Amino acid sequence: MNQLNLFLELTRIKKPIGYMLLFWPCSWGLTLVYDFSENLNTYLFYLILFFLGSVLMRSAGCIVNDILDKKFDRKVERTKNRPIASGKISNFRGILYAAILCFLAFLVLINFNDFTIVLALASMPLAFTYPLMKRFTYWPQLFLGITFNYGLILGWTSINPEINALPIIFLS
Repeated sequence: MNQLNLFLELTRIKKPIGYMLLFWPCSWGLTLVYDFSENLNTYLFYLILFFLGSVLMRSAGCIVNDILDKKFDRKVERTKNRPIASGKISNFRGILYAAILCFLAFLVLINFNDFTIVLALASMPLAFTYPLMKRFTYWPQLFLGITFNYGLILGWTSINPEINALPIIFLS
């Protein structure tokens, strides 16, 4: 298997549900706050940015998950052939790939206002500690759901750089 195919498998890019679950809350927050009597170019531009950011960050998250779960994944039939668990990609290369994806996501992120950038950076501990939640709770998917839905606030603040009760209510 060539390196490109391994990378695509590692990022699970061919399984769109993960990045769509990140993208939908962002697009919902953006749509809730956007004034559609204005020019749609900003709306469409932000939708594209949120989509790209979702794909990049979900891909990086999959790599981090696979690195942290390598020992467990080797023991599970469904995951034992993943590139890191099987040894086809080293931890170092996985970390390098994840860092590149995060850098590209940062290039997407800096197109937003300062408040949205700070909030997005503040969500990184949530995104990258999800694999560890499986070790501390029986409800890791709840933690993942909160992490994914955080995008609603990012979509909201991309247009309205303040948080009020409305996006918090929708987040719940």
